[in-house]
Amino acid sequence: MRRRLIFLLIVLITPSVIAGKITSVEVQSTGVGATLQEAIDSGLLTAIEQVNGKIISEADLSASLEVSAQYKNNSAYLSSQAYLSVIEQVTHGAVTSFKISKYKQNTDGSWLVTLAVSVAKYERTASENRTRIVVLPPRAPHSTYTIFDSHVSGTKAANAIADHLQSYLVNTNKFTVLDRTYSPELEQERGIAESGEASTEEYALIGQKLVADYVLVGTIQQLNYHEITTHSLTSNHVYSEPTGGMVLAYRLINTATQQVVLSDSVGIAYKEIAGPGGMTETTGTVLDRTIEKIAQIEGASVLGQLYPIRILSADQAALIIGAGKDLVSPGQVYKVYAYGEDVIDPDTHESLGKSEMYCCEIRIDRVTPKLSYGSLLPPAKTLANFSPDKYILEKHISTSHMNNSKTSKNAMKAVEDEIKKQRQNDNDGDGGPPINNPKRY
Repeated sequence: MRRRLIFLLIVLITPSVIAGKITSVEVQSTGVGATLQEAIDSGLLTAIEQVNGKIISEADLSASLEVSAQYKNNSAYLSSQAYLSVIEQVTHGAVTSFKISKYKQNTDGSWLVTLAVSVAKYERTASENRTRIVVLPPRAPHSTYTIFDSHVSGTKAANAIADHLQSYLVNTNKFTVLDRTYSPELEQERGIAESGEASTEEYALIGQKLVADYVLVGTIQQLNYHEITTHSLTSNHVYSEPTGGMVLAYRLINTATQQVVLSDSVGIAYKEIAGPGGMTETTGTVLDRTIEKIAQIEGASVLGQLYPIRILSADQAALIIGAGKDLVSPGQVYKVYAYGEDVIDPDTHESLGKSEMYCCEIRIDRVTPKLSYGSLLPPAKTLANFSPDKYILEKHISTSHMNNSKTSKNAMKAVEDEIKKQRQNDNDGDGGPPINNPKRY
């Protein structure tokens, strides 16, 4: 059986996906086969692999040249423009031209051929070199979830989380987020994987078929908002207070190694998404705020795992930090760590990553959409042996207020107003609204 020619660029240079630049590279290659045609096929395969590497396996993508048997050893035909046209067609332009430099038939009957081949080389744009990630909708164990007096679809909530996460990751300009429009076969596999607690390998397989570096999966562990009522110990008042929240567990899976590189959960309580006091809200508003907050925290966690926040520049005026308003806020204080040497596992001899040494603390002073500016906190004065790939912000530890005096006065005034309001309600005895009781959804 003659060797089948594997055409490696079909997926890469189909017009619908062209984004980078295609150039032509001239290479010399040799091929061996039972017939002259097979030897040429072998030489063309070698030439393509020399330029682009074996990026697609034979099991996934292969094509053979359907040529009548009478041409197998016909050197005139195999050197002709007609045969080149066949080559260009079945390779989708991967081979733009080739010439047979020399050929001979060996004593054992096999053929050896030397070719001069022009191969199309696809040069990716900077954006195409970004990490490719698939965001699967988290698994929703319940068909519906309760938000006060209403019920929301688990599928709707899961899809909304995935959509918000996709938007967050796209806006970081660090990822290529693959569309969740799958083929029927992949959709079936995804349904099987999400029907229960799927194994890491099953999720990784989906990512591999979508040509993704990572797959982000999760499970909605809790989604419930309700009201609790309490009776005043000093009056007949009944106080009603909204409570509840959402908890989402998530995992980030490396599709190449099938390893879980990040496993965590995020929880949001009602007080973190509540609107201004007295503001009438809807079930949709509460769900939207919750999902937006969940996605923001989860997205920042994924970004921090794959792309730690780095200090890009350090001078006497300010430190420039590679994170914008979506990740940091003015007044936040972070611990700074410095990368050291690679740590090697003595048993497997694999790299476990770079060592990290605590350095100092930094305060975020000003934030722009893509960058932020900060200053070192005492006792640190400088960053020793600074380079843009050495220092990272690893742990947000506190938030300092830029105007403590004004903040304190505003807080005290708010407390005094609440005390006055409570006293007035108790004196009136009219069953008025209790303190901190936003209207029901």
